[in-house]
Amino acid sequence: MSAKKRIVFDNQPSLFDWDNIERADYFSKLAAAEREAEEEGREERETRGEERRKVVPNPVYTDLDITPEEMAASAAANAERLYYISLGSGSSGNSCYIGTDREGIVVDAGVRADKIEEMLEVNGVPMSRVKALLLTHDHSDHVRYSYNLLRNNRHISLYCTPRVLNGLLRRHSISRRIKEYHTPVFKEIPFSIGEFDITAFEVPHDGSDNMGFSIEFHGRRFVLATDLGAVTERARHYMSRANYLVIEANYDSDMLSTGPYPEYLKARIRTANGHLDNSDTARFLQEIINPELRYIFLCHLSKDNNTPAKALKAVRDALESKGVTVGTASETIADRKADVQLMALPRFDATRCFVFRR
Repeated sequence: MSAKKRIVFDNQPSLFDWDNIERADYFSKLAAAEREAEEEGREERETRGEERRKVVPNPVYTDLDITPEEMAASAAANAERLYYISLGSGSSGNSCYIGTDREGIVVDAGVRADKIEEMLEVNGVPMSRVKALLLTHDHSDHVRYSYNLLRNNRHISLYCTPRVLNGLLRRHSISRRIKEYHTPVFKEIPFSIGEFDITAFEVPHDGSDNMGFSIEFHGRRFVLATDLGAVTERARHYMSRANYLVIEANYDSDMLSTGPYPEYLKARIRTANGHLDNSDTARFLQEIINPELRYIFLCHLSKDNNTPAKALKAVRDALESKGVTVGTASETIADRKADVQLMALPRFDATRCFVFRR
């Protein structure tokens, strides 16, 4: 019965008979009926409330239900999601984003600051979430827009070694006010940015100072080495422990030999302080591949001396020769069955946002 009870009296008087009834008796009956209706409505509401508060001691879950344990595990996994976006990779400009649901960092700023901001916004990452800019070395394609990015977002701190900062100021037309944002870091000495524990490590290249970064988050390691001419033992140490690895595959040896570059530049590229070729990268990955390495991103491919197809084939062949199944990082059903995902990063464009779960 609804809370609003309908009240009916037999022989209820019309408006014109009003003076002929006893008013007190009428109003008494009316009040009693309203109290009765209110009481029934209250009891009905209390009954419905008790039904809602009942708890089934041993609930039975269907295939579409989720248990409390599964809900807790899902919430924990979501809290530990790691995101990666490459914003550009190559001599035209390098930059990437690594973050969580709460905070993130940008590594290198060789891509225009407004493009970095736009691409992050498109992927739902507000600049307020970005806490730091890390620099791998002082070459223009990695630092060109660093001051612009910092000036536009004054809450961001700059993390690099003092030698990188000095080289940046000496070799480029960048405002000396960039020093106001600087927090010095040193190789092999871990430092923290929010939830990330980061270690810079030495890589051989021809900048003023050169490093890769090992970025640890909840027991997982994202390792990045964008420019290096050889793999040293310390670089091997960090890269062999990676769950997600960004590594250079700069050139195809045959394309470089027959290409248009002058001989002095070809020689510089081939040195231990230059760049890695596809076969060197493939051999190294073949040596360190293990079940913990889930994603490999090939970066800094040369526009003139390499192609994504050549770089991917060299690495894929090397890994498959060890019995490793290689996916394409495209999240297909076949990819989910693969041992490792492999992708060549685009030169000018941003990638999709990769979501890494524990």
